[in-house]
Amino acid sequence: MRGQWVLAAVVVAWCGGVTGVTAVHAQSKNAAAQAAKDKGDGLARTGNNDGALAAYRDALKADPGFFDAAMALGETLFNGDKFTDAADAFNAAVQIKPNDASARYNLAYSLRKAGRHTEAVEHYRIYVQFKPKDPDGFFGLAEAERDAGLKKDAVADYKRYVDLEKRPSEAEWVKKAKESSAALEKELAAAPAQPAAQPVAAAPKPAPQPAAQPAPQPAPQPTPQVVAAAPKPAPQPAAQPAPQPAAQPAAQPAPQPGPQPAAPKAVPAQQAAPSAAELAAAKKYVLDGDAYFGAKNHARAVQSYKAAVASDPRSEEAFFKLGLASAMTQDFAGAAAAFERVLALNPQNTAARQNLTKARGRLTGATPQPGGGGGFELADAAYNRGQQLMVQKDYVGALAAFDEALRYRQDHAYAYVARGTAFYLLKDFRRAVGEYNKALTFKQDMASPWFGMAEVYRASGDKGTAVQYYRRYLDSKGEDRDPATTERAQRWLTELSK
Repeated sequence: MRGQWVLAAVVVAWCGGVTGVTAVHAQSKNAAAQAAKDKGDGLARTGNNDGALAAYRDALKADPGFFDAAMALGETLFNGDKFTDAADAFNAAVQIKPNDASARYNLAYSLRKAGRHTEAVEHYRIYVQFKPKDPDGFFGLAEAERDAGLKKDAVADYKRYVDLEKRPSEAEWVKKAKESSAALEKELAAAPAQPAAQPVAAAPKPAPQPAAQPAPQPAPQPTPQVVAAAPKPAPQPAAQPAPQPAAQPAAQPAPQPGPQPAAPKAVPAQQAAPSAAELAAAKKYVLDGDAYFGAKNHARAVQSYKAAVASDPRSEEAFFKLGLASAMTQDFAGAAAAFERVLALNPQNTAARQNLTKARGRLTGATPQPGGGGGFELADAAYNRGQQLMVQKDYVGALAAFDEALRYRQDHAYAYVARGTAFYLLKDFRRAVGEYNKALTFKQDMASPWFGMAEVYRASGDKGTAVQYYRRYLDSKGEDRDPATTERAQRWLTELSK
């Protein structure tokens, strides 16, 4: 039935919410966690949802890997119409069991109910890989794609749902899917052709992520960490749109000591631009690759990204993601070739240059820097996904991805910087400053947190503090400094000092 919940080892029927649960729970090895979970189940049966939520959270505190407790927490939150919180709970369940189809479905459905349609699409696409014959997954995917503006994809998946749905009880939903598909096809037929290419998710210029172990500095930074106070309330509009102070380029394999690689040859100017159909196909392949990458099926992600660059040889985004996926499959020659193409398209892509250095280092047998996986680790994969969402201006989704990166690696200083940037762009200045300070806790010689805090205080109208932090950025010898951010800091320092 439409809206049916699929919970791990749980049979559910609902009408506007979950009305009945029969479950066979996997026991936690932690006695306190299991006792708290059992208590929560008892409270939920009596309708005491607040008490149940507290008990499930206690269970997860005692045993953070307790899958059933995370699922029960998400279910209870969803039944209370707390869809964003439910999505967070189901996301925790997915982190515990990435290949559990029911957790993935519940996460996708909660995201859709929370209005986070782009994220919902990603997780529905992973779910239908797990359950390619489940019509419910394709219906949810089509609904999410429609709401995310992916009309052509929605039409295809509504039709896929209609083909799969054979249950007589679902005739009403088959009719709805046909009507929705027809309406979207009518909209697409009426819409003018779009000759322009889809915007490429180019990596922002500021602050590429270094290795977990920083490169040798000319001189150590003697200045102790300063914990900044929260900025003043009532933010004033910035004089001009502020850049993302710490939205570093996508994934961040660390640079190796030694000279930087030479810039690849530029793309020939006479290369024909892709057609509108080719651009649309490339976008679809990139989205498919993202879904496979998120499901940790990196080999399939490589295939999808290769199809994308075949359709659109000028897609910087597709080549960059191809490089990352190739590196995750240990194909460092393929990764190097992809990053070379990125630099041919955009010689200013600092992240691609660093990744190219890293891939070449692995090919020549160079020893990886500390930090796990030679820089191509799960934390960086999550971080990369967050940066993609930042480019798409999905700052809430980016925060979730950066949280995932920090679950894999708690000392990921650049994830804290990126979280600060996301909060800054969401106008949550107090939390932005807090994240920048956390970054400095783990890596005191960084430059980008000072720039980020300067931008926050400038946007808040506190010019004096902004000047102080722009100076701190310019005085820093951190290896995350870059010319474009330095120029901006100098310009604002001059302007605010008048």
